[in-house]
Amino acid sequence: TGAMVNPHLFDYAERFNICGNKVRHSDISSIWKNILLPHSLDRAEKDVSHALTFAEAGILIALHLFDQYAVRWAIIETGVGGRYAPTMAIDPEICLLTNIGNDHPHTLGSSSWQVALEKAGITRDQRILLTTAADEHLEYIRSVADEKGGRVIQISNEEQNDLRQKITGYKDSRLIQGNFAPGDHWYKNASLALQTALRFEPDLDLNDAIPRMAAMSRLPGRFWQKDENLIVDVAHNPDKLAVLANDLKSKFPDRKYSLV
Repeated sequence: TGAMVNPHLFDYAERFNICGNKVRHSDISSIWKNILLPHSLDRAEKDVSHALTFAEAGILIALHLFDQYAVRWAIIETGVGGRYAPTMAIDPEICLLTNIGNDHPHTLGSSSWQVALEKAGITRDQRILLTTAADEHLEYIRSVADEKGGRVIQISNEEQNDLRQKITGYKDSRLIQGNFAPGDHWYKNASLALQTALRFEPDLDLNDAIPRMAAMSRLPGRFWQKDENLIVDVAHNPDKLAVLANDLKSKFPDRKYSLV
């Protein structure tokens, strides 16, 4: 499997991973120098505005990496919003949409319905869109999907609760560490990931897959435990701050915090 995520915090290679591992810098630079740079210069020679953009180059690097490593399934995160992101040039097997939050109001709009319409814009004709969105946001998403000929499937509360029960059982049997205490946000995203994986790999061994999900290291800057008493998080809007607060309460109940 391969994945491209954004943004990176410290190292451009954070954007690309194969089977959960960050790729080598030499792989990235080789693709850029030998394949993409000559192509970009050729485009720019005719019209400088046609040179590859930062986002386009990143997507092409990811696709070449996935080809180089012969990945079976690849996950590519969209840019801001989704409807007008360069990733729309890709024809995916399935589209995923987590929650609708207060993200990038200067480009997506200040109202949640505007954000929902922009993010739901990733829907493709004859493709499924899996989402954990609910309430009025789900209605906006369904409306966009209907217009584009896609089909929306919501990850239900029952599926999320089922994952919670499995996690509790795995902790009791010590397949998962007893101090594993993710917040509600983790369960939503993990349920979305798990149901997506099961669509493509129906025989997936949950007794192996779920403990692996729980053991995965967090991305740098996202509830990142740098030391015993130091958590780093790049939460940058009210919704993400609320998620951070819930995660802190779940993992460190009855503790006092100093925020910098």
